[in-house]
Amino acid sequence: MKYALILTIILIGLGASPAACDTWSERTERIQLLIDTGEDLASDASLPYYDQALELAAALREEYPDSARSHYLVALASGQKALFIGGKDMVRLAHEIKSAVDRCLEITPGDVDALLVRGSYYRELATLNGILKLFAKILYGGLPEGTLQDSHADLKLAYELDPDNVAVRHLFARTLYRLKEYPDALAMIADIESLPDVDHEDPRRKTEARKLRSKIKRKMKRRR
Repeated sequence: MKYALILTIILIGLGASPAACDTWSERTERIQLLIDTGEDLASDASLPYYDQALELAAALREEYPDSARSHYLVALASGQKALFIGGKDMVRLAHEIKSAVDRCLEITPGDVDALLVRGSYYRELATLNGILKLFAKILYGGLPEGTLQDSHADLKLAYELDPDNVAVRHLFARTLYRLKEYPDALAMIADIESLPDVDHEDPRRKTEARKLRSKIKRKMKRRR
């Protein structure tokens, strides 16, 4: 994995395409690696990786329109890029994310990864500021529908399907927090530290969960 990461960084740095692989497995792994690299860098240097991942995922989807995985990778790459750039460009990508993740879940209902993407997407959509919503209405005819309740439904299902998943616990807790369901949010991340790390982002998620726990406790204390 480390050697593949180094190779990807070298290829991107040289302006080369990392798509020089033929098998389905190689192509999907390359896309996922590009996304992971962007997440790990967490800086301005992330954008080329998300752009490349989205380009490769879109090409894969065009070749395999009936593959849930190809639609998921488009949704994931679009979602990560949208979160990274924010603002008006985030609004522009909203329809692509929703369309791709919906199609993935039509093909493979109960896909936990796709539920996490859509549940997170609904939360971001529901908490978008009024100016960006107005911008979306003027330029794009509005945003796809999505509420915190929709986010709750998707993430609750993901939790029922995979209750010991760090990402599931953390993302569900964030939606519960937004819904002001503070005791449930605390319960969701109470033992998150003891769960095994199965994804490169899990240590970061645990750190964010600790911060969220402190924030919730402060909110609850002020309520008394």
